[in-house]
Amino acid sequence: MWNSVLAASNNDFEPGDKVAVSLGLELVCPFAYLPLVQYALSLPTSLKVKVEGENVVRKYILRRLAENWGLPRSIVERPKKAFQYSTGINRVLVNEAKRQGITVVEFLRRYLPSRQVYSTPT
Repeated sequence: MWNSVLAASNNDFEPGDKVAVSLGLELVCPFAYLPLVQYALSLPTSLKVKVEGENVVRKYILRRLAENWGLPRSIVERPKKAFQYSTGINRVLVNEAKRQGITVVEFLRRYLPSRQVYSTPT
């Protein structure tokens, strides 16, 4: 797990950072702060995943924290989604590629020429 976290800098954040910089933005990843990651990895599994009846609740401790902060239930109980879908970035990429008359893969290759780009269903 720790090796996956360390590799995230190149595998996950670098492509996002390139896109952000190209749009004049700064990519901020508070959950990637290594001391926080180390702490989270040290927590017992029972705080990360909980079985409630027939449901498996992922990110349990984060959901309880959000609940304690008074966030709406619609946010606290929202199902986990891949980052690109939950943030809406996938829709932005599709729309921008369409505006330029190219595919999303072609659009991404402009910003990530040294990395292979995989297409995903939209």
